[in-house]
Amino acid sequence: MYNYIKGIVIDIQLNTIILECNGIGYEINSTLQCISKCEIGKTTTVYVYLAVKEDDMSLFGFVDIREKTMFLNLVSINGVGNKTAINILSNLSLQELAVSVVKQNVSAFSKIKGIGKKTAERILLELKDKVEKDDILNLTTSTNISGINSQLKEAQAALLSLGFKNTEVRTMLDNVSISDNMGAEDIIGLALRKR
Repeated sequence: MYNYIKGIVIDIQLNTIILECNGIGYEINSTLQCISKCEIGKTTTVYVYLAVKEDDMSLFGFVDIREKTMFLNLVSINGVGNKTAINILSNLSLQELAVSVVKQNVSAFSKIKGIGKKTAERILLELKDKVEKDDILNLTTSTNISGINSQLKEAQAALLSLGFKNTEVRTMLDNVSISDNMGAEDIIGLALRKR
């Protein structure tokens, strides 16, 4: 029904964006990547999926159409609901997810809250045919780079939870030289010192 909504970001909560479009405020459950690109008072485009149940209608938001497509792939798997799929996409970038599928890395999924070993195995089995060849070809399979991205995401989420705005966080992290042996705490410490 909806492909995307373009509007002004009114509020950002832990996993939700309130986006105003033509006088209507849409509450959108979103991935961390989607939330991190939003800034209160700025116009943004959020790709959305409307989930309709007997007793509930919820919007789910994504940074781009590829992330939305992966969400739809995930929710088509038995045992993976909308919130679990959002949680997966908030914890793994599309590249990390595709690498995990290619390597059949169960622990990458079972570390995510709400996903047990059996569900992780089912996800890997069912996604194997659904992960596009383009995703696999464009991957950087180096564990160091994957680790750095993971630490950066963790640092970004922590700084946002401390009350910094997205633009401040981006500037802070852009000013930090990151090496592959740094943890999220090291990155946060450097970012705060560079403020």
